[in-house]
Amino acid sequence: MKKMSRAALVAVLALVASLLMAPAAPLAAAAPAGSISGTITSSADLPSDVLEASVRVYRRDAQGVFRLENAYTRVVGQRYTVPAQSAGTYRVEVHLDEWGVAMRAPATVTVGQGAAVTGADVVLDPQPRVSGRITMEDFELDTLQEGRPLYVVALARVAGEWKPVGSVDRLTYGDPALRIHRDGTFALAVEGPHPVVRLKFVQPHCGELSEQLSCGLGLAPEVVTTFWDGTTRGASTVDAAVDIDVSAGSVVGRDVSMRRSQQMRFTKEPTITGSLVPGQVLTAQPGTYSPAPTAVAYTWMAAHLRGNASFKVVGTGRTFRVPAGFANHAVRVIVRPSRAGYEAPALSTQERIKSPSRVGLKAKAGKRKATVAVTITSPEHRSTSLNGRVSIYAKGKRIKTVTVRRGQATIAIAKQKKGKRTYTVRYSGSWITTPSQRSIRIAIR
Repeated sequence: MKKMSRAALVAVLALVASLLMAPAAPLAAAAPAGSISGTITSSADLPSDVLEASVRVYRRDAQGVFRLENAYTRVVGQRYTVPAQSAGTYRVEVHLDEWGVAMRAPATVTVGQGAAVTGADVVLDPQPRVSGRITMEDFELDTLQEGRPLYVVALARVAGEWKPVGSVDRLTYGDPALRIHRDGTFALAVEGPHPVVRLKFVQPHCGELSEQLSCGLGLAPEVVTTFWDGTTRGASTVDAAVDIDVSAGSVVGRDVSMRRSQQMRFTKEPTITGSLVPGQVLTAQPGTYSPAPTAVAYTWMAAHLRGNASFKVVGTGRTFRVPAGFANHAVRVIVRPSRAGYEAPALSTQERIKSPSRVGLKAKAGKRKATVAVTITSPEHRSTSLNGRVSIYAKGKRIKTVTVRRGQATIAIAKQKKGKRTYTVRYSGSWITTPSQRSIRIAIR
């Protein structure tokens, strides 16, 4: 009987152990609301072997903006099916970026709960091209500043804004036909499903359209920015430009004449004023220019200083309130002055948003003296990176100042009056932290 009980116990323990060691079953993912399917075919001159395309599914949010929900790899020439995670309005795009194709697809697809939507067929066509000639009235392409060549840019209306959907310059790589040639002739391909575009002829500011490091900061374009409107000299704004319909294929003869510009020059660079801490308002000082601008536009951008975070637009206007949680961010403002008849420079300046600091104190009193141990902390930084100066005050009068190293400092004061006194310790802050202070009551013997 005892043997059977022992055997039974061993078996139970083994079962419990196996259950404890077994991996937990994964939680079931939420089932999609429905699906979208169709075929992917191509009229473009693609290789005969099987090609994989990126099928990107966008869902319209409450603000009416289509946002990427997911992307899938599917085969050109075959049927595709992709899930729709929730009921709503969707857009499906198919991309073969390396092959230079445009896409024809339904504008939107409505998916109901439990619905399998079919017939969302996608056709990949050759990208339409826009070509013409640039007549250079008083300059040559080779004379433009190195690193800031002339560009021809196709703009399409996307989410209420004019955005580039194709561009070429003298050094465009790939198809040799797609570039600006020495004689001024040009051809560019229109990317994506954009049936209507407008043409912009521009020498961009530093950082626009190109990441070349040799372009000059603060230099106005040497040629007048021009938009095609069917006239010889073109229009000065995108709103005054004329649509170019590429829904039926490539178009030719989009000619324009360009000339050197009158340049606005800066005489003082812009700056940022205000307290560089979360919750405070920063103000852009635009700098000064000759001749003076009639208007100035401001774009604020921010990026976290850890890792390789990229700058993102966070505001417009001359002032910007620093959000909570922006400590250890770089905040940049791009200043764009303007004046009719002039090409203007675009300048930028940036500052670092500081992390709040906190003063910790421990005091040891003696006869007519005291020693105060100071610890500086910050939620964004290790104490080993915190340096600066701390001063101790009594009744508003500074008694002594010492150096903070690696977040620590010791202040020794002497010749103090007997009795209880309130002392204030003030930390100077540093290039990464704000100033701070704290008071402590010490009983001097």
